[in-house]
Amino acid sequence: MELINGNSEMIKEFFQSMERMLDGISRLAKENRPHFKR
Repeated sequence: MELINGNSEMIKEFFQSMERMLDGISRLAKENRPHFKR
């Protein structure tokens, strides 16, 4: 747990960037959904 406490700011930024990336991916998936249907 020391690692998490020591780098809590880094970890917070990491999870925020992961959330932004996942939001972008889900947005792309919604926009491109008709192309995936066959």
